[in-house]
Amino acid sequence: MMKIVATIIIVLFIFSMNLAVEYAMTEYLRKVILNDDGTWEYADESEQGFLTNLPTKVVSATLTLDENLFRTAHIKVLNVTGKTIVSLTHRYLLFNEFGNEVYSIQETIEMNQQIEPSGVSSFSWPTYEKASTKIHAIPIKAEFSDGSTWAISSDEEWKLRMMIRSSYRERE
Repeated sequence: MMKIVATIIIVLFIFSMNLAVEYAMTEYLRKVILNDDGTWEYADESEQGFLTNLPTKVVSATLTLDENLFRTAHIKVLNVTGKTIVSLTHRYLLFNEFGNEVYSIQETIEMNQQIEPSGVSSFSWPTYEKASTKIHAIPIKAEFSDGSTWAISSDEEWKLRMMIRSSYRERE
């Protein structure tokens, strides 16, 4: 009887491993399903279509320690629009080494630098935070040289925040 139960458990374990779905995040923070043959597909296109119109792509986002052991944020962004950006506002999320979000006094940062189409620009600022080890920047508003503006809706921003937070929870 024990051999039968052990065999059933082993078969179920092997079967469950074959049916497990693996997820990943693209560079634009779109959740995708990784297939066994090396291909991938979007996890839920209807939920993620809002991410296609972001004006910038975050090329890199890092934190360094300053002399007071506070973190300084360093963000490098790429303008993916055909327009010159004259003002850009990002909301940033800070996480500690355990993947928990760290709430900072300052959550948004406005950058008043011109970024030409396909141009890259770098920004740095003190976060006044000691516990954070990872940063994510979300563009929430952009103003262009032609007078037009782009802004993310609060619903889209919330979805994006949840996607970033869930990427930490899936690693656990």
